[in-house]
Amino acid sequence: MSQPVSQRFPQVDDDHKELIPMITELEQSRDPGDIRKQVEALRPWLERHFEEEERPNGMFESIESVDPRHSQDLKGLIHEHRAMIEQVEQLAELAKAAESGQPLHQQLIDSVREFVHLVREHEIVENQLLVEAFYHEEGGGD
Repeated sequence: MSQPVSQRFPQVDDDHKELIPMITELEQSRDPGDIRKQVEALRPWLERHFEEEERPNGMFESIESVDPRHSQDLKGLIHEHRAMIEQVEQLAELAKAAESGQPLHQQLIDSVREFVHLVREHEIVENQLLVEAFYHEEGGGD
């Protein structure tokens, strides 16, 4: 019997489960100081998570080896990883500026919402690629 997709990459699966409450809390935050602390903690977490997905013999390489049609999709996800790290850095700077009294509160809240939306969409695409690659590989398709 073959492994369920979630057991093929347990660290990535655990990370995705951990990420949901982290980004939900970030999305619900309204205080610039809280937002700054959250995104400053999120950056090293995301960097480690992205390294896990992108490492040799990791999730992305495994998907590509099973289903090479997804090569461009995976390159797009890697590009999004870099963009998300940049966004986290920008959110931290924006939160610092809002903390210091600059009138940027609404811009910060809107930027957090955009970031959270990007992360959620990114996770959906990753999950779809996993299911497509391994579901079809295991003969579960038509």
